[in-house]
Amino acid sequence: MATPPTTIAPDVQAEIARWLSYLGTERRMSGKTVEAYARDVAQFLGFLAAHRGAPPSLRQLAKLTPADIRAFMAARRRQGIGNRSLMRGLAGARSFARFLERNGKGKVAALAAVRTPKVPRTLPKPLSASAARSMTETGLRAGGGEAPWSLGGDAAVLGWLYGAGRRVSEAVGLTRGSRIESTTGRTNSPASPIRNTALKPIVVAANKSEKRAALSGFSKAPHRKARKK
Repeated sequence: MATPPTTIAPDVQAEIARWLSYLGTERRMSGKTVEAYARDVAQFLGFLAAHRGAPPSLRQLAKLTPADIRAFMAARRRQGIGNRSLMRGLAGARSFARFLERNGKGKVAALAAVRTPKVPRTLPKPLSASAARSMTETGLRAGGGEAPWSLGGDAAVLGWLYGAGRRVSEAVGLTRGSRIESTTGRTNSPASPIRNTALKPIVVAANKSEKRAALSGFSKAPHRKARKK
C-alpha cells in the first residue's frame, strides 16, 4: 500500500492507517479497492493542503465548509474528471469522514452538505439476436442428465420470453390449448423469429407439473402440485 504523502497532517495520517485497516479486515474489501480509497482520500487532502495553505488537521477537517468541497470538485473538473470518477472520489472521502465520526474524531459535516454529481442512468443492454439464439441451442446442455423434453422446454421458454418480451408468469400459464400463434410483443409487433414450433416442447409437456419443472430454472417461486384430473 502506498505511503501517505506529506500533504497529510500526522494526526490525520494515523486515522487513515486505522481506516484502511478497518476496510481491509472488518469490511473485507479487496486490496485494490482499499488502494483506490486511499488514493482518493490522499488526493482530496492534497487539494485541501494547497487550497488552505497547509495540511488540515482533524480539528480543521471538522471546520471545512461546503465552499471547500465545491472548490475541490471544480478543481477536479478542470482536470477533465467526469462525474462518475468525481462521485467515486467523494465516496472515499465520505467513507473516511464517517469512520472519523464513529470513532469520536470529529464530524466533517461539509462533505454531507454537498450533493454528489449526478451520473446518467443507462438501461441494461439486451442480448443480440445471435446470442439469444445460441441460448436456445439444446446441444450446448446435452449430456448433463436432463431429459430431452426438459432441454427443449428451457430453450422454448427462453426463445419466447426474449422474442416476445413476455414474463415467466405468462409462460407458466401456458396450457395445451394456448393460442401461441397469436402472441405479439409488448408493442404489438410480431413475435420473434423463433416460431411456434419451438414452443411445442413446453406446451406438449404431460401436465402443468412437468411444465413447471421445465421452468424451475427461471422462477424460484414455490409451485403447487398439479391437480389430478
